[in-house]
Amino acid sequence: MDVHRDFLYIMEYAPQIPARTTVSYLLPAGEWLIKSTNEDGETLEKAVDAPKALKATTVIKSSLVHERRWRNAGKGCRCAEGFEGDNCDKIVSCKNGELANGRCICAEGWKGELCERKCIPNQTCAGTKTVVAAGTLLLLIFSLLLR
Repeated sequence: MDVHRDFLYIMEYAPQIPARTTVSYLLPAGEWLIKSTNEDGETLEKAVDAPKALKATTVIKSSLVHERRWRNAGKGCRCAEGFEGDNCDKIVSCKNGELANGRCICAEGWKGELCERKCIPNQTCAGTKTVVAAGTLLLLIFSLLLR
């Protein structure tokens, strides 16, 4: 099992905070160090129990399929603003940019799949680039582990 790859590239075209994530074994007791750095250079590092993390990845992988959906009272789903389709995988509107060939072309100073995030001044801003990453995955793991 390639844990690093599983965490880093879970799905393509996800509206998540771009990040680079590494997972490595820390102790013989089965504790992992999970470290994530987003495109703005912020780093989050946490040691987690491996069995809990493995259990969480099953839930997370199925949750990421619904990343673009809002749950309605625990029964059924509807697409979030800007998305349509059976799997909410079709972009239909951009917040700060133009829609072209099913993708948002962000206006200067904006980034994200829907051009929803403002760029940090004096940093490179790739407005049309979608990076598949585990920033959201880490937040989900941490929320599951903190329950």
